[in-house]
Amino acid sequence: MVVSTPSGLAKTVDNINKMYRTTGQNEDGTMTQKAITDALAQKANSADVATKAYVDTKVAGGGGTGISNLGVDAAGKIVIVGPDGKITSGSLSEAEIADAIVNGGGSTNRESLGLLIDYNNKNFERVFGAANLVAGSSFNTFAMYGGRMRCNVADDGTINAFYGDTGYTEDGSNGQVMIYQPKFYYQRLIVAEVADAQGRVISKEQLLLSPVAHVGFKIHPLFVKDGVELDYVLLPAYEGSIYDTSENAYITNNANAIDISNDKLSSIANVLPFTGSNKNLIFDNLRQLAANRGEGWCLTDIRAESLLQMLFMVEYGSLNSQYVLGKGIVNAKSIGDSVTGSTASLGNASGRAGSTTFINGATTTA
Repeated sequence: MVVSTPSGLAKTVDNINKMYRTTGQNEDGTMTQKAITDALAQKANSADVATKAYVDTKVAGGGGTGISNLGVDAAGKIVIVGPDGKITSGSLSEAEIADAIVNGGGSTNRESLGLLIDYNNKNFERVFGAANLVAGSSFNTFAMYGGRMRCNVADDGTINAFYGDTGYTEDGSNGQVMIYQPKFYYQRLIVAEVADAQGRVISKEQLLLSPVAHVGFKIHPLFVKDGVELDYVLLPAYEGSIYDTSENAYITNNANAIDISNDKLSSIANVLPFTGSNKNLIFDNLRQLAANRGEGWCLTDIRAESLLQMLFMVEYGSLNSQYVLGKGIVNAKSIGDSVTGSTASLGNASGRAGSTTFINGATTTA
């Protein structure tokens, strides 16, 4: 359900913006709050000794018409001018009002995709821009979904081709097979909490995703590096395999001979992933294999997992990917080792592989 912003609320927000962001006088002749504050500051430092003394006295006394000593308990709260002209503390903070506006169905939400999650009842409802959408191409009007594209990436970070372009391939000959992921912003709003032995537990919350920044939204942390906001990131399309630099060839059969100092972690189709307890797969070695490909290449981490989880949750209206998309390869050893590339036929679409291919050439439905 999409709820429009009440006209009165919209006008109030507009007036607040004008009050604090403009200088001088309004069109109706009244002074803005900023202009009043600036004028008082100027008077407080004025050569007019009498005026300066008056202002200093009133401020020091904490009283007088329109002046009140609110105290530290009111810090961060919105102030209210009462009928008597005295300033008193309201019960709401600026952040709470911003959240209320965002959660009230304004234009921000119409531009956002949301999922209302009821943990107690295991109920999920797509809301705002996601309402009435179904998983798949209907989400493509939002850049963080429609902008996700497979691509070939050179070791220096250059994107050589996108899926569908001439020259695009998944065998590694034109670069690594990666997913181009545009940045997005998110907001989590707690709707309800319950108390248990461990304290307060969220029982209902709302997750919002947006391709642009809005009040109350944060950029997903995967798109921030050294304090700089990134427009996109590149994620691996496939599980990691190995490129043998001494042989100038990809290792297709998960061989044991791995040169940690020189070989490169890879993402291509139709090879066995790099696995096995006999290959010294400690994090430092894995990081080195990724770094061997060049500057900026690294392992995925919890931030990447968080990003994928958010996108999945909103698109599929669920927290259970195995229920929605299938269990995945949970009994592979009964058939043989599976190779990468089973999802190649999906192209840029979301969904599940039609079948899984194994090292012995056997296939099975996903």
